[in-house]
Amino acid sequence: VMETNTEATDTEPTIVDMMSELFMIGIATTTFDDALFQSISKFNPGSVILTLKLFRHSGSTKPEFLSSLCENIHNWKSKPLIGIDHEGGLIQHLPPPNYTHFPPEGEIGSLNDE
Repeated sequence: VMETNTEATDTEPTIVDMMSELFMIGIATTTFDDALFQSISKFNPGSVILTLKLFRHSGSTKPEFLSSLCENIHNWKSKPLIGIDHEGGLIQHLPPPNYTHFPPEGEIGSLNDE
């Protein structure tokens, strides 16, 4: 019989903690306030995707904003992987010079074509 641990300890995650880390949450909003942040953090997702609507918000592509946002997300219990929706490389939500430009997958895939 498998025991399910539902009480959190410093060394052993609960079954709920382990299951919640299997989830990926997309943040598709133009307002990212403390209430929303706290609500999402309770789920302890294993990964978070920052999406287009977030980047359309005034000033949201500034390095200081993203650095602070990522630092806050990494303070969640699950320490999630953070991804950015670049829509296949055709659209860069984080433009140079502050961020690395990644070419579309088709361009990368054709590098070794002969």
